[in-house]
Amino acid sequence: MDWTRQIASAKKTLDKYGAEMTVVQITPGAYSATQDSYSSSLVSYSTIGVQTNPAMQNEAGEYSRSKRLRLILAASGLPRLDQIDYKVVYGSEVWFPNSTRAVKPGGTVIIYVVEIK
Repeated sequence: MDWTRQIASAKKTLDKYGAEMTVVQITPGAYSATQDSYSSSLVSYSTIGVQTNPAMQNEAGEYSRSKRLRLILAASGLPRLDQIDYKVVYGSEVWFPNSTRAVKPGGTVIIYVVEIK
């Protein structure tokens, strides 16, 4: 099945309600014994995302806001975020994901759901 319309629809919705964010892929490099550190290379990708704070239900059945942050990112133009190390930059805020879930019906990634502590 061709998922082009679903990808376009997700992108259009995120464009309407989201904000520009930058995904920075972190690729570890070689170890330098003289500096006792690893070098790394960074590659940046622009995307659109929505920041949410999901509601959680406690044991008593009451709802409250989670302390976790959830980002929904458009997958268009991004590498497979569920397979790489990366960080998300939004304005002056920098977030390192706790987990990443790709929403991929039929194997085609449409959006990413990123959980941040």
